Amino acid sequence: MTPAPTFRFHRFELRPASRELCADGVPQRLGERAFDLLLALAEAGGAVVSRDALFERAWPGRVVIDDNLKVQVMALRKLLGPEAVVTVPGRGYRLGWPLLDSPDAAPPAVPPAAPDPSRLFGREAELARLRSALAAGRLLTVTGPGGIGKTRLAAAAADAERGRWPDGVAWVELAALTEPDAMPAAVAHALRLPAGPRPVDAAGIARALRPLQLLLVLDNCEHLLPAAAALLSAIAAAAPQVALLATSQVRLDIAGEAVLALDGLALSPADAAPDAAQRSPSEALFAARVRTVAPQIELDSPADVSLARQICHRLDGLPLALELAAARVPALGLAGVLQRLDHQLQLLTRGPAHAPPRQQTLRATLAWSHELLDEVQRVVFRRLGIFADRFTLDDAQAVAADQSIDEWAVLDAVDDLVARSLLRPLDPVGGAGERRYRLLVHARAYALEQLEAAAEHDAVMRRLADHLVRSFVAAEQGFLHAALGPWVDALWPRLHDLRAALQWAARQPAEADRLLALASAAGPFWAAANLDREAAPWLERVRPLGEAPGLADEPLARYCKAVAFRLVNPTAPVAESVAAAERGAELFERLGDHASAYRLLGLVAQHGRRIDPQRDWQPLFQRLRALERPEWSATMRLTRLRAEGVAQARAGDWAGYRERFQLEAALLAEAGDALRAWGASYHVALAELALKRPAAAIAVLEPMVAQVRAAGLLRELWTRPVLLALARIEAGQGAEAAPAVREAVTLLRVAGAHAWCADHFAWWALDCGEPALGARLAGWADATVRRNGQPRHAHARAAHEQASLRLAVKLPPAAREALRAEGEAFDDELALLRVLQLADALITR
Repeated sequence: MTPAPTFRFHRFELRPASRELCADGVPQRLGERAFDLLLALAEAGGAVVSRDALFERAWPGRVVIDDNLKVQVMALRKLLGPEAVVTVPGRGYRLGWPLLDSPDAAPPAVPPAAPDPSRLFGREAELARLRSALAAGRLLTVTGPGGIGKTRLAAAAADAERGRWPDGVAWVELAALTEPDAMPAAVAHALRLPAGPRPVDAAGIARALRPLQLLLVLDNCEHLLPAAAALLSAIAAAAPQVALLATSQVRLDIAGEAVLALDGLALSPADAAPDAAQRSPSEALFAARVRTVAPQIELDSPADVSLARQICHRLDGLPLALELAAARVPALGLAGVLQRLDHQLQLLTRGPAHAPPRQQTLRATLAWSHELLDEVQRVVFRRLGIFADRFTLDDAQAVAADQSIDEWAVLDAVDDLVARSLLRPLDPVGGAGERRYRLLVHARAYALEQLEAAAEHDAVMRRLADHLVRSFVAAEQGFLHAALGPWVDALWPRLHDLRAALQWAARQPAEADRLLALASAAGPFWAAANLDREAAPWLERVRPLGEAPGLADEPLARYCKAVAFRLVNPTAPVAESVAAAERGAELFERLGDHASAYRLLGLVAQHGRRIDPQRDWQPLFQRLRALERPEWSATMRLTRLRAEGVAQARAGDWAGYRERFQLEAALLAEAGDALRAWGASYHVALAELALKRPAAAIAVLEPMVAQVRAAGLLRELWTRPVLLALARIEAGQGAEAAPAVREAVTLLRVAGAHAWCADHFAWWALDCGEPALGARLAGWADATVRRNGQPRHAHARAAHEQASLRLAVKLPPAAREALRAEGEAFDDELALLRVLQLADALITR
């Protein structure tokens, strides 16, 4: 009589003959029903055993309720561990560990199957590439971060390929193995290789596979890389008819290996219309998982689709994160989940019971990946968490290197983190510009936790703040030599880090010097990027530091420059900024920085007349010429040419002003500097309006605004479309100007420049047959002039005169003054609301 076999798995032995279960050789107490169930699962060798089969095995010939089976499964998991028994939804259960080969182990009759691939979302192209690669070669590794869907894609490929291989498909799950030496036995068991007198090894497996035609899948190789690489290399060399598929967070790096790197599921464009019929793959997966846990939730309304889309974007399309977030929807709702995504590691903790432990929570997935790093990689990983957005290798070295880890070690660690799918490279290797990297959102959250646990956060933030100051100061050297758009684009990725560094420094009393340095260094960028509303509160906050007695010349000069550059925004305080420009120019001349002094004097010349119209500006122009250097480009000299053009306008020579800026616009357009060219064309349009040629101004502005709109810069370059609306008003378009006026009002509110066009809006209301509204808006315009303490500029004066002339004709004096008085009491929001209401009424007529 053949003795009953002994089954070995993980650290357990199951002995059917004596009905014993031992853990590390020590007998365990296990009930009769639980023993029968475990024996049935062991005999299946990893294949799924149906619920009916388990009922028949443990309760033969009896009718029992489902809860009896669940109780016994819970008892097994409590004794063996939660990963011991895997639930396969709708099918049954399987043993969670591979059986370890032994001389008395009897191979099960049915080979173990790959995990149920279920429905793939958005991986059709990757599946096709995978199958094509398997057909063309014999070794493919699917890589990607934990939770990206490597196993599910490999299972789908194995299922699709099953009929192609005469000797079938063998699936080996390696996650539960902790020792590399156990891998050959696990693979031999999956392949149903007969036991021999000697322990199985890679060479033996390769020899046994030589005559076979099959697909071998090794799932989760990342923690056993050397052993997996050695085994697959041996098989590839000895068994030419065996196709090999591996999944790993990092490539195996062996000869002949092809790699398919998985990214997050595709996302819908953030500005796409919310449509349930046009869900992206990430949204489709999220919606399907929500329906699994809460069938009554459809996510079909535009509001629900929009919220789901935001969740998908916040989670980078990571399938595991989406599934864990979906599990929270029944309790929190979509809005509740979205609101809590700043705490992803705490929120995403409810994975399905049948999932491996490392995929029960997002934190467990990251901990699994983190444990595979060496010490230097862990240090660099946590320090890179300080970056809120994209960063370059230079950035990484600046914040991650210190006395113990040099820049070359950081370079190696960055390469390793990319290889392990923890760090995402964003630019193609052969692309223009420096390559950038980004941590996925959940990986960054984990890195920051590790940074706090290591008590390194403040030290790394200091290095980041100092690096940002150096970066912004260095970038200024190319400001006048480079096209403005690319210059801003190059610095834009640093904006999130700048914000974080400012907020950190503001909370640390000991970091006052860094706070001042950050705000000062960012001044030119804030101005060029039209971020004055963001710059203003920070510059106000550091004012006491910038005006402190005894401040050294260089930090004081940079602070003055930052304040002066606010002049590029029409709503900035002119007197304060001009004074800062003059003081900063003197300091920079003393420091030998002629370019900075030149730029600040140019601002004084352009804007100083607004507070001192009687000043003789010729000495300032001579000073500008004296600062110019022979090596300076023509675009750098535009600072003085523009200032001289403004002087022409102040003298009433608007034709000369127009010609000067036409020349500048042509020069800049030829140089490919679109942003500055648009600025020059804006001044050409101003000249046309001053020359009472609104149709000519519209001809200049219309194509420019169309380009600004196509570039997505309407909010940043709001003065261009607003000036187009004013030109339409001055052209007497009346009701036809309503769409342009409506857009202008919206942009003014976003820019915080509510009253910039007050006189024009009064003029327009009168032209549209609304004298009462026109009178009230005229009163509001007068009140804003008094409140701002500055006289009207030339264009506002012209509009004020036109509105006054029309009011004198349309309303008697008493009514006119009463309505003006009402308007003087308007706040800015109320006044613009009245303009919007008129525009909407005219549009819908």
